[in-house]
Parts: sequence; C-alpha cells; structure tokens
Amino acid sequence: AAPYVLVGESFTLVTDLPWWRALRYSKLLDRFEGVFHELVGDVIPRRSSVNLVWLCAKADDFIKLSTDAEFPMTEHHEGAYLRWHGYSIINATRADEVGRLNKAKDNLARTLYHECVHRLVESGICGRMPQRSAWASYAETNGWIVEAIAIVFENLEIKEKGFALASLEAQRKWSIEKMR
Repeated sequence: AAPYVLVGESFTLVTDLPWWRALRYSKLLDRFEGVFHELVGDVIPRRSSVNLVWLCAKADDFIKLSTDAEFPMTEHHEGAYLRWHGYSIINATRADEVGRLNKAKDNLARTLYHECVHRLVESGICGRMPQRSAWASYAETNGWIVEAIAIVFENLEIKEKGFALASLEAQRKWSIEKMR
C-alpha cells in the first residue's frame, strides 16, 4: 500500500503507519513546532521551507531509505536528520521497541521531537540562508550543540492543553538550588 502523506502547518509526514497513528503524530508535530518556538523565542528563526519527515513502520523500509540517501543505517537505529537532503527519517519499529524496554510513555514521539529539533535548530545556526546552502555552513562543532538541544526536547510532553518539558524544568530547579 502507498504511504500516507499528511501535510500539516509545519511538517509534512510521509508514513505507512496505521492511519490513527499517522494522524496522531502529524498533529503532534504541528503542535511541536509551535511549542519549540514558544520555548526558544526569536533565538531560532522559523523556517519558511518544507519540514519533511519519513516515518517508516518497518525497519527494512527505514534501512532502504537511509541507504538510498547514502547514509546507511541498521535496524538498531531509531532515526536521523539528513540535513544535506533536508529531511528526517524515523524507524518506528525500533523507537517502539526502545520505548517498551525503557518503559517510556511514547518513545516514538520522543524520537520524532529529537530528529525534528535538528531541522529547526539548524536554521538558528545557519541564520536565514536558503536550505540549499545552509548545510554547507553547518560546522561539526555546532553539531554537538544541536545534539544537546535535541536531547532536552526528547522529554517534551505535549498535552491536550499545554505542554511540559521535564528535563528543562529539572535543570532550572537544580540551577536555582545551587545559587541559594
């Protein structure tokens, strides 16, 4: 069967997940972009280009897609942001498996947020350059900054109304306690 292509306000999701899951994650991604920019403010400008995510239900499809993109991955990888192509790829099978092992509430959402942060933060590092030239100026040293931000956003929980970012709140409380 052909994959679903869900075009949202902020992200386009291409997936062969069951419809109910495809719709759920498409809606989460659209809310994610708004929450992300609410938290980081104007430090990271909004992109005007497409934010594309390939969400593969089967590990074999993920492996094939990554290999076709000349970035071969295995069934043990959860996802990657392929900045030179301008999209993210996600292995739902592995993300769900890791979630079960770690007793995570929704590890697939965590993986999506992590990979999508790479896309959104890149614009802050590269300024307002067009996507076609932005990745060329993306220095390796900046990659670790982006990775740290992506890890923080893994703990984002988007609720029916509002959101919580446990890792950020814990860090803030720890910092305040250290200053006392």
